[in-house]
Amino acid sequence: MTPLLDHHAADLASGTPDLDHALRNAPVVLFGAGNLGQRILKELRYAGIQPSAFADNNRRLWGKKVDALEVLSPEDAAERFGAKGIVIIATWRPAQSGGLRDLEHQLGSLGCRRVIPFPQILWTYPEQLTPHYLWDLPSKIDLERDAILRAAALFDEMESNREFRYQVEFRKTADIHLLPPLETHPQYFPEFLTPLAEECFVDCGAYDGDTLCSFLQWTGGRFRKFIAFEADPANCEKLRAAAAGYPETAGRIECRQEAVAASAGTVRFDANGQAGAAIRETGGIEVKAVALDEALAGSNPTFIKMDIEGAEIDALRGARDTIRRAQPVLAICAYHRQSDLWRIPLLLHELLPAARLFLKSYCLDGLDTVCYAVPEHRLSPRRLVS
Repeated sequence: MTPLLDHHAADLASGTPDLDHALRNAPVVLFGAGNLGQRILKELRYAGIQPSAFADNNRRLWGKKVDALEVLSPEDAAERFGAKGIVIIATWRPAQSGGLRDLEHQLGSLGCRRVIPFPQILWTYPEQLTPHYLWDLPSKIDLERDAILRAAALFDEMESNREFRYQVEFRKTADIHLLPPLETHPQYFPEFLTPLAEECFVDCGAYDGDTLCSFLQWTGGRFRKFIAFEADPANCEKLRAAAAGYPETAGRIECRQEAVAASAGTVRFDANGQAGAAIRETGGIEVKAVALDEALAGSNPTFIKMDIEGAEIDALRGARDTIRRAQPVLAICAYHRQSDLWRIPLLLHELLPAARLFLKSYCLDGLDTVCYAVPEHRLSPRRLVS
């Protein structure tokens, strides 16, 4: 098992000046012409570096231009630039296949001699490119050494402890070969949980109803209440349409177009109709925000899930009384910020000190990592003796 914090993060980032020099003296190809690739392109140009091309596995983009830069097939990019150029993997998305490791192998097999993952670029030009979800400067991790060690001690299950340690190391090194295999059970509904006949599920960040669908499969339609919070108007419309597709659940599913926060009020919201819609100061609309302690005052939740793009800690603080009173299962995403990985487990332990903590990852490259706090009475029988 990898030791925690056994070397200096500053040493890991010390190669970034060398990378800047290399990028100025070789052809640069950005593999991935999506949002991340375009963001990196903008920063490289600002730094005086003009990449030679995009490359992408999406054949519909081949031969077109994105931000005035030609998009090549991987084969064409490798033929033209693989021997002497630098290929930056500039794509990152929730997936069970086709992650950074697979893309590195693909490009290497085509003859690309120098392939680097995008976190190294973020660390080389941090002022504009960090933080980016879980990616921030490695040096910040050493500043939270004590908190990380305390959080690690909370995971008594071997697999979860290992996952935590490797996730910390991944954030420090961007070693794309590091993380253990993904979980195979449905996200938020692990094998160590058994649904209650009177389950009251609170879905914070309900998106388009994807978790609702999984929940109905998990419970077989036997539950008391499903309360969904989704602030994005377009997503909430999709959510309500999904709920309407299950007429047998009428009256038991409640969809609320609200953001979940530390306190009631209004917040600026980036409503993009996608999974990444989030509370942001630069958001284009204003939405109603609620604290769960008030919103759930008449309910007795048995299970609370949160995937709210970095607002999880604030939302948990707004649910303190409810959590301590109802003792629900908590399934909280812990990958939207670098420090969520350890700060969320520490807060969950504060709120439910007798609960067992688990850490599970459902997508490659650090995405969709969930921390569970499970009261002893909710563990399946085999987990009680593990």
